[in-house]
Amino acid sequence: MTFADLEEYLERTFRPVAESKALDLAITLDPKLPKALRTDSKRLQQILRNLLSNAFKFTERGRVALDIAPAHEGWSPDHYVLNRSLSVVAFRVKDTGIGIQPEKQQIIFEAFQQADGSTSRRYGGTGLGLAISREIARMLGGELSVESRPSEGSTFRLFLPQTFLPQRPARREPAYGGYRIPVSVEREQPRPPKPRRPPRRRSTRARRPTTARGSSPGTASSSSSRTTRPMPASSSRRRTRTASRR
Repeated sequence: MTFADLEEYLERTFRPVAESKALDLAITLDPKLPKALRTDSKRLQQILRNLLSNAFKFTERGRVALDIAPAHEGWSPDHYVLNRSLSVVAFRVKDTGIGIQPEKQQIIFEAFQQADGSTSRRYGGTGLGLAISREIARMLGGELSVESRPSEGSTFRLFLPQTFLPQRPARREPAYGGYRIPVSVEREQPRPPKPRRPPRRRSTRARRPTTARGSSPGTASSSSSRTTRPMPASSSRRRTRTASRR
């Protein structure tokens, strides 16, 4: 995201707010800044929106300023990412508002916390904006802090590496006896489908018709031929004689 695009976006978003409250809005880009910042632009815009919205909410007269410049110090000395970054960019949101008591400057970054109850009743809000902004700053490899004096105003500082690519978390390996044993994750291979059986073919051989008792015609004829006996010759002669007498 280029710093020119970021400036244009913030001017377009907060210039009407400043005019409605009769406050001065100043956005300054240091000439030594690089052309662009390699980070999550949507999350960066969310942080700056929260910081500038709070600045306008708690400022009744004066100005709200945003300064963007390279930084070489100012963050926590033990910050791992910022200490190893080749270039760090600082965003400073300064206002001339009511300020914050020193003992309240840390709890304002906790969820649902504000400086005191009277602030919540007078200005409203849930106290989630700063807690979310600090968490997003950590996700982007940066840090969010505050400096403030009561009745003089507050300055919120956001430090981000110029280039930040979040790394994927390493896969944990189980330990056995103090040794790390790598675990190989194999995907289960899908089982091959079972072969489908071919449909049974119906027999094309024609069935022979059966008789009433279940025997085939050929069998019945052969059995009848076997059971029929030829007549004896004597009986045929008797029939002949009887016929001649008549």
